[in-house]
Amino acid sequence: MLVPATRCCHTAHMRTLGRLLCAAGLLALAGCAGSAGPGAGATAAPGEFPRPAADGEVLAQATVLQKDGEDPQLCLGAVADSYPPLCGGPPILGWDWAVAEQAETASGVTWGSYAITGTWDASAFTVTGPPIPLSLYDPLAQFDPRHDPANVGPSDDSTLLDLQERLHTAEYYPAQITDWSETLILGDGLENGYLWVSVIYDDGSIQKFFDDQWGEGVVAVESALRDVGTSAEGTHTEGAAPGELPRPTSVDELTGRATVLQEEGGQPTVCFGAVDASLPPQCGGPVVTGWDWADVEGAETISGVTSGMYAVTGIWDGGVFRLTQPAIPATRGDPYPAQDPRLLDEDTPGPTDEAVLLQRQDELHAADYDHAANGDWSKITILGDGPENGYLVLDVIYDDGSIQRFFDDQWGAGVMIVQSALRPAD
Repeated sequence: MLVPATRCCHTAHMRTLGRLLCAAGLLALAGCAGSAGPGAGATAAPGEFPRPAADGEVLAQATVLQKDGEDPQLCLGAVADSYPPLCGGPPILGWDWAVAEQAETASGVTWGSYAITGTWDASAFTVTGPPIPLSLYDPLAQFDPRHDPANVGPSDDSTLLDLQERLHTAEYYPAQITDWSETLILGDGLENGYLWVSVIYDDGSIQKFFDDQWGEGVVAVESALRDVGTSAEGTHTEGAAPGELPRPTSVDELTGRATVLQEEGGQPTVCFGAVDASLPPQCGGPVVTGWDWADVEGAETISGVTSGMYAVTGIWDGGVFRLTQPAIPATRGDPYPAQDPRLLDEDTPGPTDEAVLLQRQDELHAADYDHAANGDWSKITILGDGPENGYLVLDVIYDDGSIQRFFDDQWGAGVMIVQSALRPAD
């Protein structure tokens, strides 16, 4: 979240106009800015507002806008809903409209909204990877728990309003923007018991600056640029681009229980998810190689469809399951993996109430992580989801822990339980 329309900001000309523009959602036009301080990327002296540069790559989800005869800008704040749009932002270096899909041009202005990987030197953003139109991008949700109504800040509105006025009169929060390469603050406002300050980039030093000034838990700093490949704890999620659900594979044997189904003339598939109670049964799943109905017991054929339920062991490459050991009819084989014990202990439910879980479930569905699959089971990871015993439960084909970390990084540990249909073989 950058600066919600309900928050106030500063205008590039006068504060009263800024508040009116904020009410109309024109935060970027209003300026919402702060600058001054040490040189780009330098360590701030005591009392000076930090200007952090990013050590590695960062991700921007923003509008890029360029007027004829001018350099392109990266609009990290709000964008005026006009045609063409109006916004401002720091310089974006290395930008090439020729490789940017879904751009528009009108009245001498070219623009588009993209997810862009690059570097930030505290004054300019330099592109390091091809831009992805936001319409085709699965954003990595970054929910700050301080937005949760259950985590109201300790300060009352009158105190926060006083601090907001002090923020507006600070020398690092000037009355107007003259150079976006010197601008750090995008906007500010009161919400949920905190004074929120939206900045272009924070490595933690800006949050510490305000904590040192006014105490911890008073100001909540939000960074528009996010470090690539790191979670809130600084761990790296291998194999997934920012916002992309991991698709873990295993070179070791995995086992699970599933229905194997083959239509006449088709390939056998292994259904790890739900199976329709019909005759013949109907289900979907990835292809299973190395399968021979002559080698298994318990199969039945109805209307050209052969199926049976089995304990299967094999290798998962992320798209195809390769059988490595003889399948065993499920009635004599390994039982279905037991549920996570946290789901069975009704006396100790999860910490998240159902309303929040349903909100997270809506966010999960809106993200549509498997949207690119278009029904191709070789590209599908998620089998199903639903709230249970105070958790949002997500069933997947296989998780080596990276999918669990992915959602823990988004919503915090203890909100979602990821259950894997395949588990390491004994």
